Amino acid sequence: MSRLRLAITSLGVVLTILLATSAYASAVTLAWDPNGDSSVAGYRVFRSEQQGVYSSQPVSGSVLVTTTSWTDPAAENNRTYYYVVRAVNIDALESDNSNELAMTMSADQIALSDALAPASDLVSNRAAFSKVTAPLIQNGRVSAELQEPVNTAITINNPNTEFVDVDFYFTDAVGTELYSSRVSIPGHGQVSAFLSDFPFAAPSEISLNGVRTFTFSSSAPVAVTAVRGFTNERSEFLMTRLPIAELTSAAGVAEAFPYDVIGEGWQTEILLVNPGNSVLTGMIGFFLAGDPSAASADSSYEIAPRSRFSLRIPPSASDPRVGWLQVTPFNGTPSPSGVLILSLHERGITVAQTGIYLVGETAAIPE
Repeated sequence: MSRLRLAITSLGVVLTILLATSAYASAVTLAWDPNGDSSVAGYRVFRSEQQGVYSSQPVSGSVLVTTTSWTDPAAENNRTYYYVVRAVNIDALESDNSNELAMTMSADQIALSDALAPASDLVSNRAAFSKVTAPLIQNGRVSAELQEPVNTAITINNPNTEFVDVDFYFTDAVGTELYSSRVSIPGHGQVSAFLSDFPFAAPSEISLNGVRTFTFSSSAPVAVTAVRGFTNERSEFLMTRLPIAELTSAAGVAEAFPYDVIGEGWQTEILLVNPGNSVLTGMIGFFLAGDPSAASADSSYEIAPRSRFSLRIPPSASDPRVGWLQVTPFNGTPSPSGVLILSLHERGITVAQTGIYLVGETAAIPE
């Protein structure tokens, strides 16, 4: 297999989605896109009960948040909170606010809003954060899982002044449609929910236990965010942002997951989504870091039309092996969309998860 070159991209500070489980409705978990600038030291989270007005003291405390998620354990039911995140660099310069995210808490329901708005630039004379928003699209397909302990959430923002109609359907392992429906979103409005809940949920007589993908088509461009939620053995909610595959049948090229770890409690799960209506086949190769000449392990894939392929490498106690994965389509078939979910297990507990996207041939793999 040919060696791929992986590029490094710079991301702004953008709140992507806000989620909480009904059992822990008093705890709010926020997640945002990381910033690739080397000067970033961490983040501060601010909370207010008045839109657009924040004190100088972050709700996250005096110590910087060095991850890209944070849980507010002190949110109270039947109150509306507003959140923003600011990035802080090594010179203690603080960015402007990210987009503002509003949340109304109740004992059995979480209301989500304004999850996709422009990011803000860093206030600095020597470095700036690029602004990133979800691209506007009219169709897409995403991996969908609706069986505990995993669920999938979708946020659709309508930036238009008029209503948009979003048609959607679920498919199973062989690409058969299980359920379809439509949701209408008012101008400048938003729909945000788990796929197991209204307005995406199927009637009780239709089972979605075998669902593999969720496909949508909109009457006008919309911004869409998808998140895979996993409730771990301690009832903690771990989130991984999912890629949205645009529906296409173009010839595919080799792509790569730029980072993977096998052994010492790390588990790898690969989710490949077929964006088209024909069968996709290809090979997945694992390459050790520093030795790109030959794959140390190979596995083939075959993905039914409109469906998803999954490959799981379970955790083990062996010494960790760090490397990367290459996904190569066979016979010019289209490239799948994909995410690699990397999970860390300690004493039988899934303590962390992160998602790694496929990148193209133009990017660079570190030695």
